[in-house]
Amino acid sequence: MNYLKNHKGSVFCIVILLIIFFVFKGWGNRKYSYDNQAAKIMAVLKDPTQDLSPYVVSKNPNIKPTRENLKPLQKYFQKHPGEMKKIFSNNIDLNDIDDEKLKAMSDLLSIDPEGHYLLFFKKYKLDVGTVKPEIKTNHSSSVLYVDGKRNKNFASDNYVKANPIFPGIHRLGVRAVVNKRGLSTNTTKDIWGSHPITGDVDAEEDYFTLNINTKTFLVEGAPDSKLYINNKEVGQLDSRGLLFMKEYPISDGTQLYAISKNGDKSNAINNLDAKMDQPMLGDPNHTDTMDMHTDNNSEVFKTNKEKLVVRLTWKNTITQLKAEDFLDKVFNSPKPKDFVNGSSNSSYSEIKKWKHKQSKSVMNSDIKISIQNVYPLGKYTGVKYVISMNNKKLAEYNNGSLVKSENRIMLKSMGKKQVVDNSTDIDLG
Repeated sequence: MNYLKNHKGSVFCIVILLIIFFVFKGWGNRKYSYDNQAAKIMAVLKDPTQDLSPYVVSKNPNIKPTRENLKPLQKYFQKHPGEMKKIFSNNIDLNDIDDEKLKAMSDLLSIDPEGHYLLFFKKYKLDVGTVKPEIKTNHSSSVLYVDGKRNKNFASDNYVKANPIFPGIHRLGVRAVVNKRGLSTNTTKDIWGSHPITGDVDAEEDYFTLNINTKTFLVEGAPDSKLYINNKEVGQLDSRGLLFMKEYPISDGTQLYAISKNGDKSNAINNLDAKMDQPMLGDPNHTDTMDMHTDNNSEVFKTNKEKLVVRLTWKNTITQLKAEDFLDKVFNSPKPKDFVNGSSNSSYSEIKKWKHKQSKSVMNSDIKISIQNVYPLGKYTGVKYVISMNNKKLAEYNNGSLVKSENRIMLKSMGKKQVVDNSTDIDLG
């Protein structure tokens, strides 16, 4: 009793301290409870405007969490908050979930104790693993970019295993130089592993595919005209009206047209990419240039050698079908009325003389005219065409000229004869 009297002040202080401690402990247990800390972490996790890095510990010691490199993770959960609740729920056993993506998330993300607050209360942080996406492309010497930053060079087999990144929604880019032209492509992907994870095991792929969409094709149009793709001049057709485009980048909605040296603009081809993916088929009896009958519509077609050809047409020109029918008639049965200036036209004399010579041949048969191209030629319609007999090419002419007079077509000039090669017209590579 005397002891208590003598130490009354000390006992009182101890009791007060104990009360304070237990109040402090109760306050701290509530404030720093797992549920409160997890709720705060999840709130920041789905809000890309906030800095997540103070709440994160990287499972990869070589990657330091920063505001920027964690944004892809935040953007993902901003779009998919329900998935975040599932993987951090204490009521769900992720081992029983069939969804491959949720399983990948549970392997990469966890909220675990990391140190203490005020010595007594566990501090919880979000442990985040890293991924190394595997990517294939279709051009050698390419470079991989992730979220606009250079990541790694592709190997010689056009494959790369990226340097580690945090998971989430990433902007992947591939850049390459092809034929001295810089090419690139970009796409946005959900990345939760080395390969795409869709949740459907049977549909999984071994790697992310990021191809630069290029096409190799031949353009046929007016000789010496300038070619434009997406309103940018990209080249000039030669004197034969041809331009070979090798591995040119073709994106969604690409438009192509040409302007002749006389200032005439061709009919534009819109959505060139879609037309190249589903081209018209050419005549199997022809090789690199074909007897395609079009009616003032620009066409994209594939030869029987699987080569792409873009044939331009022009407003206010005689249609290819009508030009071909007319020249078939003229070469098989030339008459003065079908020629400008009649029998005094030098082309009339030449065709009649040539037809007479062919009629004396033991191999005589009908002449076939195959129009290769129709284009404006000043006030006339220019034509490029091939003359053949018995499936053998006899001659090729460029810059032939037709004129329409009183609903009749007349030939002004046969044009200039070209060198004939019976093997192929042009090598498309």
